[in-house]
Amino acid sequence: MLLDKNADINKQLPDGATALNIACEHGHFGSVVALVNFGADVEVADDEGYTPLITAAQLGFSDIVQFLVNRGANVHARLPSGSTALITAVWYKRLEAVRILLDNGADINVCGGFHKWPPLTVAYFSGYPDIVQLIYNHVSPVQEEDDDRVESKRLLVEQDTVLPSEIIDQKRRNGDTALRIACEQGKLKLVETLLQSTEVINLPNENGITPLTTAALRGHTDIMKLLLEKGADINRKGGNGNTALVLVCHEITVSADNVLRAVKVLVEYGAELDLDNADGDTALLGAARNGNFDVAALLVNSGASIDRADNIGVTPLMVAAAKGLSELVAFLLERGASVDVEDSDGWSGLMYAARRGSARVTELLLEKGANADKAAIDRSNALGLACTNGHASVVETRLRRGAAVDAVADAETGYTPLMMTAVTGHSELVQMLIKYGASVDLTSSDGCTALILATGNDSVDVVALLLENGANIDHQLWDGGSAFVVACLQGKLNVVKLLVESGASTSFVDPNGYTALDGALQRGHTEVASYLAQLSSRSGFQDSKLNVTNVGIKDANEPESQPEPNNNEEGRNALQIACKAGQVDIALSLLQSGAEVDSRDEEGNTPLIAAVQGGHIDAVKLLLENGSPLDCVNRKGVNALIQVCAFLNGHIDIAKLLLENGADADIQMPKGDTALAVVCQAGDVEAAQILVQHGATLDLAREEGYTPLMWACNNDHVAVAELLLESGASIDRANTFGSNSLVLAVVKGHVDIVKLLRKHGADIGKPLMNGGTTPNQRCANLH
Repeated sequence: MLLDKNADINKQLPDGATALNIACEHGHFGSVVALVNFGADVEVADDEGYTPLITAAQLGFSDIVQFLVNRGANVHARLPSGSTALITAVWYKRLEAVRILLDNGADINVCGGFHKWPPLTVAYFSGYPDIVQLIYNHVSPVQEEDDDRVESKRLLVEQDTVLPSEIIDQKRRNGDTALRIACEQGKLKLVETLLQSTEVINLPNENGITPLTTAALRGHTDIMKLLLEKGADINRKGGNGNTALVLVCHEITVSADNVLRAVKVLVEYGAELDLDNADGDTALLGAARNGNFDVAALLVNSGASIDRADNIGVTPLMVAAAKGLSELVAFLLERGASVDVEDSDGWSGLMYAARRGSARVTELLLEKGANADKAAIDRSNALGLACTNGHASVVETRLRRGAAVDAVADAETGYTPLMMTAVTGHSELVQMLIKYGASVDLTSSDGCTALILATGNDSVDVVALLLENGANIDHQLWDGGSAFVVACLQGKLNVVKLLVESGASTSFVDPNGYTALDGALQRGHTEVASYLAQLSSRSGFQDSKLNVTNVGIKDANEPESQPEPNNNEEGRNALQIACKAGQVDIALSLLQSGAEVDSRDEEGNTPLIAAVQGGHIDAVKLLLENGSPLDCVNRKGVNALIQVCAFLNGHIDIAKLLLENGADADIQMPKGDTALAVVCQAGDVEAAQILVQHGATLDLAREEGYTPLMWACNNDHVAVAELLLESGASIDRANTFGSNSLVLAVVKGHVDIVKLLRKHGADIGKPLMNGGTTPNQRCANLH
């Protein structure tokens, strides 16, 4: 609107700023466009010399920069200090603004401001590699060398004074310096220029990387030599305590050729070879870890300590052995490396080689006298490590050199090589050990044989090999368990089948009364449990003691007796476990093979009660179809119906199924509670309705005279109380304490219950059936 009123569009404030200057300063692109379109002068500067373009470039508003250059703004305009929009954008790290200015002809050779440096030098000093690269992309290859020369000349000649070292070495915001960045880029001329103006050349970046280390990592040996000749500290430690030599030998991203060239320069200039970092790593350890033979050989030949270990005792020989570097191992051994030195865990080079699986390195170490029987702190040894990892060639090397095939391969467990291999399931190695005469039935410290160990690992091939070579299929552990039992407990179906087909005994009961089938069921190995259940019904397996039958407790009133041999310590049998877990297929197989449908555990629970406890309606149906008695009670006097009513958890369908199949709704617990009383206490109106529909006696009371209605009123369950009243429950009946439903509700303050009872005819003045007092008098007496 102001523009329409012919306002002076180029009017300046006292500081010289125009409306366009201000719009650029605040990044208001739309205002900038409008102002220029109405004739604002794009070259008017404020009192400090800032044109709209320089302002936008400094602040990084690249859209405004692009618009202004498109509208003819002078990209070469300067501040009083001599800085251009390009130099200003470079210093403030405005990458997109720099890109736009370069693409629109900004002169990369113009010097000004910032010690009269050109843009490229400013970029180096500001520590922004992306801008450095962007400027280099605008330097033709033919001109690059001349530009560097001109740049150096301007830095050194055009200035009246030499730049002080504190300026050159001043760190940028992220801790970097111009010198280090120049070393990284490999710009020798610029490095020379910077070094002529400073004596301090060891400043690191924020990661502790010095210019010398940077040049070494990049393989810029000419710059390395220049730095060293100018006094760079060759042994200066940076991040994590790394010297240039240590870091370049450890860095995996540096090519082997670059490492070798850098190490040669560092060695030539006298780097200390055995300095380590905070982890105790030396240059030689780094060369070994990276498998750099030439560098390792150079270091050793130059005097590096061959046995110098890191903080956990690992030596270069151990590293080379662990990596299977046979050429380096041979070289180190030839130069006198200690063959049996141990790390902090007691591991030797031979152990590392064994774990790696390098037969050649193992041979080299043994030829030099390595102690083959040395055990680590965890009591493992080289032979055991090779067996565990399935390295047949290493094991055979040891055996050919006289190792006992049945020697203890792990002192802590007492495992032999065959046992170690059986655990991990390496069938080819098992075959080789047997060929060398390994005993298949030796036992470990805890009584395990190779066969038992193999079954636990589901190694069917290994199990078959051991059986073919005479392994005792029924060898027993301390608890009577065998390979068959272990396979069942760990759910290894294929191994179980192989053992059964090979004649393994399936008769097992542990000291607590658990069978293999019990264990498989409790651990959730349903496939194994189902197979065992089916197995029990086959011809020839009827007496296999797989715990398919149970005599046990017959009645809750009988005296306690010892559980039958085929029950576990809780008296549960396989059928009860399967029903409680909802394993219907297994339960069916057990029933078909003779399991007793009314068997009991120590608490008197039947399979039906167990199925109800688990909430498995399909198991309940199966048991009912197979004649399970409905009204058997356990030692607490609870039957299946009361059990489900007490812990419904949404299993109303089970309660309904039991009632439909004839469950007695009026069976009472020892204190007289019925299923209806239980659900009325809980306030479950749906369950109460089903019980009422199936003939539950409404006024059947417990020993203190509490009826279901009293429980509902006492606990403020209005819907249940209303159901009972409408079904004919006695409203005035009193308990042995002289209180009826109305009194109980009044005492508890249940107003809605009181209203309901009054609605159904409760009389506060009528004498109680068994007391003579009225509800009014009873409440007064209670208060």
